[in-house]
Amino acid sequence: MNWRRHALALFLAVVVLVLAVVAWLWAASRFQDTGEMRVAGLGNAVEVLRDRRGIPYVFADDVRDAYVAQGFITAQHRLFQMELYRRLIAGRLAEVIGEVALHSDVMQRLLDPLGNAREHWQRLQPADRIALQAYADGVNAYVRDFRHEHHLELRLLGIRAEPWEPEELLAIAHYVASTQSQSFHSALVLQRVLDRIGPLRTAELFPELPSQPRDQTPSVQPYPAARPLPDDPWRIAPAAPAPGLGSNAWALAGERNADGGAVLGNDPHLDARVLPGIWHPIGLYTADVQALGAAVPGLPGLLVGRNRDIAFGVTNAYGDTQDLFLEQPDPGNPDRYLDGDRSLPFREREEWIRIADPDATGGYRTHQLRIRSTRRGVMVSDHPPANRTGVPLSLAWTAAEPRGQGSRLGFDRLWQAGSERELLRIAADIRLLTMNLVYADADGNVGFRATGHVPVRPGGNGSLPRPVQGGDHWAAPIPAVWMPGERNPARGWVAAANHDTRPVYFPFYYSAFFGPEYRYRRLAQLLDRGESLDRREQWGIMLDTYNTQAETLRPRFVEALDGLVQRRQGDALLRSARDTLATWDLHDRADEAAPLIYHQMYREFSRLAFRDVLGPGLAREYLALTYLWKMPLDAMVRDQRLDAWRGPDLPGTESILEEAAERALDSLRDRHGDSVADWAWGDVHRITFTSPLRPSGMGRDLFGGGEHPADGSG
Repeated sequence: MNWRRHALALFLAVVVLVLAVVAWLWAASRFQDTGEMRVAGLGNAVEVLRDRRGIPYVFADDVRDAYVAQGFITAQHRLFQMELYRRLIAGRLAEVIGEVALHSDVMQRLLDPLGNAREHWQRLQPADRIALQAYADGVNAYVRDFRHEHHLELRLLGIRAEPWEPEELLAIAHYVASTQSQSFHSALVLQRVLDRIGPLRTAELFPELPSQPRDQTPSVQPYPAARPLPDDPWRIAPAAPAPGLGSNAWALAGERNADGGAVLGNDPHLDARVLPGIWHPIGLYTADVQALGAAVPGLPGLLVGRNRDIAFGVTNAYGDTQDLFLEQPDPGNPDRYLDGDRSLPFREREEWIRIADPDATGGYRTHQLRIRSTRRGVMVSDHPPANRTGVPLSLAWTAAEPRGQGSRLGFDRLWQAGSERELLRIAADIRLLTMNLVYADADGNVGFRATGHVPVRPGGNGSLPRPVQGGDHWAAPIPAVWMPGERNPARGWVAAANHDTRPVYFPFYYSAFFGPEYRYRRLAQLLDRGESLDRREQWGIMLDTYNTQAETLRPRFVEALDGLVQRRQGDALLRSARDTLATWDLHDRADEAAPLIYHQMYREFSRLAFRDVLGPGLAREYLALTYLWKMPLDAMVRDQRLDAWRGPDLPGTESILEEAAERALDSLRDRHGDSVADWAWGDVHRITFTSPLRPSGMGRDLFGGGEHPADGSG
């Protein structure tokens, strides 16, 4: 009996301890959300109501007090997230989480969004400064006066929250801008592709690329080709969009809505897997404006939302705001470079990155950076990954230039737009962010307009590194009235899904990097039926899982499986897989096997299509840039041009399709068993919600939201 009493006592003690820890965690994560609070910076009393999901609704006398309250409430909800943003943008993550963040810190020190934001702040008009300062006042009131409520994560990581300067908030917008253009990373890979296979074969993939490889491009002095690179992969960072990433937006005119009134649907697809998600939902109400939507934590206003007069949403427009330049070092002085007929000194700065290291003295070690810049921008070739190219490259970026920064923010005022005309005027002020701003208004108008500072290139193209030829490398930006856009088309709808939205005969180079058109095509299929759609049908559009890419490729995959079945007669699994794919309705549902078979075959086929031509290492880098190659590859298969592109000495399309089928089915058999009926797309297509405190390993699901099968695909 004694051991039973001891066991029971031990059990009860453990239960009490667990309950105490849970209670402490709950209490440590609470903040005041009822009653009265005295918040420094407010001019008048502000009322905040929260719904059952905790979403706040701010009722203020004027816009400035609304911004103060928004900053305060955002800090209540997202102070830990904002502190991570601050360290990410300043290149100081490694001092908190160690070596794993060093590469990110180096990139941020090179791009210097914080330094760019400090220069931008000096050029902002007073109204924009007031907005940022008011928001900062609200954040800082919480930081200074409510330390007892600061997030548990901050305490666990030993981070002491400090007051924010408005320039640091502005740097968040500069960081967002740096993620919107992929040309820096894609140009590094595209140049290697061009050097490897030549201009003619590269033009088959990208008709808009310049026709000359780098070592044949005229320059002030002969320029050496890049040194040969091994075929082992090197990392391009930040990573290219994941296959499932990509924003969707559409607006339906009032006459096409069965319930009356124009409708906007928007899913910006910013990554919500690391909790809390990027968006912060909030309502902002003043005497003149009543708006509800979502904000980026750290930025005032709403980036997507609606008020009584207009609804607005965004997708990434992928306007090209970055160029790589082939610099000419001065042969007589390594500390200088040539700019036309002038020899100029490199600008230099030193940066020191602290890295958390329990084995180092004091718990930290340091990493030194020597950063050089030319008149065009920072010398990225001094640092990974661009140093692997073997040539001196500088990066020009509009956000680092006064003309690209602009004197108005614009995005902070979207929620206050009282009409379509006013929204478009605000859109013209948004120079920092390259977005497709999609809208629907209370008068039934629908449309979209691209925003941002996209430079007019004298050479007409910015998709590859270009030699410096003297003079100003960029002309003025594309005028706002010329930016891609559409208003009230006869079909009764507009849509943007990261695809190429340029109109026919667009006179400027805008970008060579867009999302594949599959999502836009599906939106067109659903919206362009010439009939009115009710609410249920419109919500179904947002949740649609149909795979338009498979309309073209599925028949070829089935043919390949037919050939494989003939060669491996008696393999019941192969025949079952073939029949499953042949009868698929092309919806990527998590509980079905057909999407799993299709996507695994496509994965293997795309690898084989490029591996023999580019080599394994370059093929891996190229395939990582999913937005670059999907449409060109699928078009070559559709138009039966892939064999000619690969060349007569390499296996033809039919051969690699069958090899892809064999590899895919053998891989699926090994991983999922011998019965196709037991396979499911959701076994591999999953979404996992995690906390930055524990992104993987034991305890991941306790701190996060667990792992779940997911419908749909890229």
